[in-house]
Amino acid sequence: MRLGIRNMTRIWGVGPVMAAQLVNSGYKNIRQIRDALEYNELPAKLLSRNAKVGVEFYEEFREKMDR
Repeated sequence: MRLGIRNMTRIWGVGPVMAAQLVNSGYKNIRQIRDALEYNELPAKLLSRNAKVGVEFYEEFREKMDR
């Protein structure tokens, strides 16, 4: 369970509490969250507006930026 929470906190805008709620709701990865958002299966209050942005731009936020 800790690994799932740690993976969820890699999403920008998702902290430990929200990550735990996602894992407890059965979500294990970014793909499942994206699918749930696409099909309106994710409870509206589960993700904040910032977390939804983090899901949308997950790969971009994970990339290293050149200085």
